[in-house]
Amino acid sequence: MIHCGICGKAKTADVQFICCHCINGSPAVLLRDKMNLLILRQEVEQLKTAVEDQLETGFAGEGQLGRQLQKLDIYNEKRRLIKLRQRLQLARNKVQLKRNKYNELLQIMSTNGYLEESTSATDSIDLEEQAAEESASLDTLSHILARNQKQLFAELCRWFRIRKSDEDDVFSYTIWGLPMVNLKNGSELDPSIMVSSMRYLQQYLQLAFRIWLFKAICDKPIENDRNIIENFTQLIYDTLDILRARKLVSKSVSIRDILIRYDLDGMIYHLSQNKYLSSLDDASNSYPPTMQNIKQLVMSMIPSI
Repeated sequence: MIHCGICGKAKTADVQFICCHCINGSPAVLLRDKMNLLILRQEVEQLKTAVEDQLETGFAGEGQLGRQLQKLDIYNEKRRLIKLRQRLQLARNKVQLKRNKYNELLQIMSTNGYLEESTSATDSIDLEEQAAEESASLDTLSHILARNQKQLFAELCRWFRIRKSDEDDVFSYTIWGLPMVNLKNGSELDPSIMVSSMRYLQQYLQLAFRIWLFKAICDKPIENDRNIIENFTQLIYDTLDILRARKLVSKSVSIRDILIRYDLDGMIYHLSQNKYLSSLDDASNSYPPTMQNIKQLVMSMIPSI
């Protein structure tokens, strides 16, 4: 049998017990319990503040949660673009079928003179109207696709935090807060930072290709700093490929001149800003931007390797 520790009143529960009358009539007991309650509330508020800070940091994009959510948004948007592209292709096929049918009917009407002119004219007008409607629908889908691509690519650039740095004279651009590697000064970076920077660039280019060109590029992961030449070669080749597809460089661009003027980091930054890169042209196409030619340039521009 449990009794009150002050008045001795019986209590059957197997817990430490003080009756309500004694709590209210004993200042020492009441003060102790109130102090415990205040301490408990303070601890709860501290835990609540810590949880809110963690959630705010995570959803703001600085923590792991924010990164995963942003990555999920990009992949969801990419799926929407793929579906939109499929709808666009179906609309194009439908328009082409209408045009083929229209041409076939025109040929039949021209070879069979017994068809009445009124019927031929009516059929021709109907087919032209259908073709015009399908073309308008195709144009609408094309505009929607282009707009969504621009929005998704802008979000991609914000996610990777590609920025120009005015404080560093050696590395003018950053990605995810790290110096963006370049041919001129890449050897000055710590090997681990260089590899991390290259990995971010590779991930950025992979997603950019899927947004603009709906195709994947070389997904061989960059694991260490032993194949620096191959890593630089692949990154430069992919960057030039998407720059040419986006018409941000001349079709006959001189790869030597553009690397001297902008280097890899400058090319990536101009791509993120959708800015045209002016350079000399290789009109004779004597040095096309192939993997082998780019590799030779990389080897000549990094004398320390």
